[in-house]
Amino acid sequence: MLVAADDLSQRLERVRNELDTLRAEAEMLTFAATHALSFVFFPDWVQSVPDWPLLAPMRLLSDNLNACERMMQEGSAQFLLCHYREGTKTLVGDDAYRHVVLAKDRLVPVSARGTDEAPLHALPGRPGSPVPCLTFDTTSGMGRILAAALPQHAGKLHISPVFTSHLAVALKAMAIDGKGVAWIPASLLEDELMSGRLVAAGDAMWDVDVQIVLIRRRERMTEIAERFWSSVIDRHGPQKGT
Repeated sequence: MLVAADDLSQRLERVRNELDTLRAEAEMLTFAATHALSFVFFPDWVQSVPDWPLLAPMRLLSDNLNACERMMQEGSAQFLLCHYREGTKTLVGDDAYRHVVLAKDRLVPVSARGTDEAPLHALPGRPGSPVPCLTFDTTSGMGRILAAALPQHAGKLHISPVFTSHLAVALKAMAIDGKGVAWIPASLLEDELMSGRLVAAGDAMWDVDVQIVLIRRRERMTEIAERFWSSVIDRHGPQKGT
């Protein structure tokens, strides 16, 4: 009887710990965010949401867009923060999700500075002499956006991929080192453009306008997550995808 009672006590303790974990998770807001938005945009934005510190503890999971979408589909995160452009395949176009636009951004092709303040690598390049390009991996949100946006310049833009990554900071570092042209979010370029470490690789026709969006599932979430969503809507206006 003592052995059985001890086993039952251990089982009850495990159940209590599991319930405590589930309760803590229900009271926590979990965000999946792409790398490009995790380091600069998210910290400032989340503090702009009314009463955000009073709502609940928060957890930020940073990864490429494929992984972030998988977190949403598996229920590991309640919200997804990412870049979006009309015509790009993301959860925004899925009927099971809603989204709200938080801000505007743009992808700017940049290069290290060469002589006479001119870009070391300048767009659009020539058929026989393409511009070396530092590209986003197709698993990244930026990779999807550029894959959809750049074909509109077919026949005018001559680039040759020389390096691929899903990290904007890696591409930016390679561009600073003079390895080629990279399309980087303007929100990540302020210091480099002001210091002259990077310059625009061409005129504004090569820029790609994008939005920064927050995505959630349509089905009702926990009470604390719904309260946070309402605060976001109050801050940024009517939700999209309804």
